[in-house]
Amino acid sequence: MRGKLLGFALALLSVATVGVVQLNANAYVDSSRDCDQYAVVRCGTMSAQEARNKYDEGSKIFSRFGISKSDISGDLRDGVVYENGNVVVGGKVVATGARTAIRNMSGGDKINGTNAAVYPASRMGSAQTAMVKFDKNGRFMFAIMKPCGNPVVATPTKPKPSAECKNLAIDKINRTTYKFSANAEVKNGAKVKSYTFTVKRKGEVLVNKTQNSPNYTFNAPTAGNYQVKLTVNTTEGPRSGGNCEKVLTVPTKPDVECTGLAVKALSRTKYEFVATADVNRAQVTGYIFEVYEGQTRVAREVVNTPKLSAKYVYNQAKSGNYTVKATVKSNLGNQTGPQCAKPFSIPPIPVTPTAACESLVVSSITEGTYRFDATASVTNGATVSGYTFDVSRDGTLVDSVNVDSTALTATAQYNQSEPGTYSVKLTVRTSAGPRTSANCVAPFTIEEPPVEENPAISIVKTVENEKYVRVGVNVEYEYQIAVTNDGDVALTNAVVTDQPQAGITLISASAGTISANNTWVYTIPTLAVQETATFTLKAKVPAYLAGKLTNTVCVDAPEVPGTPDDCDEADVDVPPETPEEVPVCNPEDGTIITVPKEDEDKYVPVDSPECKEIQVCVLETNEVTIIKKSDFDSKLHSTDLSDCEETPVTPETPVAPVAPAPTELPYTGPAEVVAQVIGAMSLAGASAYYFTSRRSN
Repeated sequence: MRGKLLGFALALLSVATVGVVQLNANAYVDSSRDCDQYAVVRCGTMSAQEARNKYDEGSKIFSRFGISKSDISGDLRDGVVYENGNVVVGGKVVATGARTAIRNMSGGDKINGTNAAVYPASRMGSAQTAMVKFDKNGRFMFAIMKPCGNPVVATPTKPKPSAECKNLAIDKINRTTYKFSANAEVKNGAKVKSYTFTVKRKGEVLVNKTQNSPNYTFNAPTAGNYQVKLTVNTTEGPRSGGNCEKVLTVPTKPDVECTGLAVKALSRTKYEFVATADVNRAQVTGYIFEVYEGQTRVAREVVNTPKLSAKYVYNQAKSGNYTVKATVKSNLGNQTGPQCAKPFSIPPIPVTPTAACESLVVSSITEGTYRFDATASVTNGATVSGYTFDVSRDGTLVDSVNVDSTALTATAQYNQSEPGTYSVKLTVRTSAGPRTSANCVAPFTIEEPPVEENPAISIVKTVENEKYVRVGVNVEYEYQIAVTNDGDVALTNAVVTDQPQAGITLISASAGTISANNTWVYTIPTLAVQETATFTLKAKVPAYLAGKLTNTVCVDAPEVPGTPDDCDEADVDVPPETPEEVPVCNPEDGTIITVPKEDEDKYVPVDSPECKEIQVCVLETNEVTIIKKSDFDSKLHSTDLSDCEETPVTPETPVAPVAPAPTELPYTGPAEVVAQVIGAMSLAGASAYYFTSRRSN
């Protein structure tokens, strides 16, 4: 190896001074052993046996080249590896672009765990003899250089297409009928186009048939010799000769002939035998069927018939190999032949090991993680060696999970996040062969990530298109109801319910029903996103009720959480029925009040003493004040104002009674509110001033 690597060593010293040597027919081929530091196997491997024995010296290097110890056997041929990268066997280039492994050299593609690297063949100093390995198709696989044991890989050359007519087989069907069978061999891309069968007799062409089928049935017109030739028409041209040209001799028709014997199995122990005959100026009288086990005859059956065929059904319980022979009986004697003797076998009662794939269950563990549970069964000594789970998406295989186990159950975990429709097929590996079944195929689906849905619904109610309206007593008016799908999913069977406050009577509705308890209900079948369903209800207030009357409507859709989903209301009121009122004096408390005129006689007139005011002296405080006459108490008051030594106060003229304020003031603007507040403050101030002045007086 040292001498062969001389060029490479010089190249290390002078990088740009040495060119690539082009080999020619006179290149030096080295076959001597290399025992230096560059050899993968010290002193080389001159035979396949030696290469296998020394394999462990460079096992990691051989493995890098895909070469196992067992690979160094089979079709190994002597060849040469040249520094231009050609691998030559028998004068033909079988591979190009050779690369090899060399120890203790700088550069190259390093091989982990070794002191070697991969280099092109041009780094060699000379051509090397080698053992060249070929596959079953005759293509280059690898080489091992004999002097140094260095492995070589290269690109196989494309072999030349070839075609050959291998054989013409002639099988007798009966005396005059024969089957021709063609056997051809094509390699390296060559193809058979058709077959031509040519039959001649005494130089005359009787048949010249070209067809795609490799089989042809020939019926000889007469006894005698025929020349049969097979030509295989290929993409490389016609091929014939040798074993593809034969002579066929058709015998003269005998007076009596057993032309054939058919054997048909009806069951394990029962067979049907059918013998056929041909006669010429003779008469068939019957058939003899004989069954032999080896040389021992175990059955004989005679079928008497003048027909040219006869049938015999034979039963044999004992297993073994048998031969049946048919003989034709005729008025000219008995006739048989090799075509009327056939073997058959009675198999033993089978005790066959069996195995089956029983079930496959797919379970979802978490999102994207699945569990496959497999079950198998075996009988008569069959065993399980493992399980294979093949996962397909839309008919295309995407994953295979193998579980090595001898148990009758197995579990595999599978992770998959890609959405789609999947199918997993279980195959149980058994001593009886791979087993699967319809029960061992199961689908599962990975859904698209769910889109978050936000169902929502709202309802709006108005009365005469307002939120509040004053209506007349027993006057019909309308409510408007609008239900809107405010979410992002369609809604179904949304129930709308309207039950007004007592005092309001529902009359009719544009949809739905009004029950006896004065409740309107309607179910909206469907409500698309952003769709609004509207309804009109007619109602009335039969009798006056004070204050606002509220009518509330609610909606509840199954898809929207909560109950109800939304409610809204509208208000009405009716004006009060104002009776004629008059001011009177309430004698119980001495106050002036307003009452309906029909109640006037229950009180006293406003100028009655009970409601008159008088000026008195408050004895305890020595003050003069004005009180109602009904409040006078002689222990507390004195009508003699001199008792207070105060200036007499002229009684004020009683204030005329004021009508009561309405129960609710009509709404006005901000300015009116301010004015009302100022007025109230003014009255309060005036009152305070009045009482202060009384005290000061």
